[in-house]
Amino acid sequence: MTIRSATEERQHLDLIDALVVNLQQRGYESIRAGHLEGFASLRPEPIYSTEHDHHFVPDVMAEKDGRKVLFEVETEGSLDAPSARAELKTFAVYASENQVLYYIVVPDNVRKKAEAMLAMIPERRQRESFVLSMPA
Repeated sequence: MTIRSATEERQHLDLIDALVVNLQQRGYESIRAGHLEGFASLRPEPIYSTEHDHHFVPDVMAEKDGRKVLFEVETEGSLDAPSARAELKTFAVYASENQVLYYIVVPDNVRKKAEAMLAMIPERRQRESFVLSMPA
């Protein structure tokens, strides 16, 4: 888990909320987002990393047309944290091994940084892992 300032924690939760609303509007099903009120019992499933001997929990998981989609929301400050880098790699590896779509969701102003980080993960499947930027 990445430690964020109070401002970035609020931004993180706002991005998750906006993402979930967008997913609902676009017809996604089985949305799991444990950070949000009303979803507390619907926490995404933990994903284990053998490299880090640790379980990481994505911020949001959903399904569309029978395919799982995993979303990890990061803020500008959290992208630099070693734990975030480990999470991003873990989720990219999981997505490539399980034919799951994977999105790193970030504020608009850090899209390029997130794309560069994603590009440095050799285990990812390029056509199944993306950066999605949203207004902060």
